[in-house]
Amino acid sequence: MLVLNYSGDVSKNVQVKESIKKLIENNAFMEGESLPPVRELASRLAINPRIIRWAYDSLENEGYVCHRDSEVYVTRKGTSCDKS
Repeated sequence: MLVLNYSGDVSKNVQVKESIKKLIENNAFMEGESLPPVRELASRLAINPRIIRWAYDSLENEGYVCHRDSEVYVTRKGTSCDKS
């Protein structure tokens, strides 16, 4: 479950990214599982969708997720994203 501290010192961007990363590392999201759509997660957290998009993009750069079509999937760290 993602919970944000709206009044803390850490930016929402970093909080979202690190929370999702921790959930992946703790197997709350399994390899191959799709993450919630950007707008849906942004709505649940009452934040701008750009924050979710940034977090997903950052996690892709770190090898935790990959974008296929319009969805974001958990991938094993160090494996490439099969775009086929």
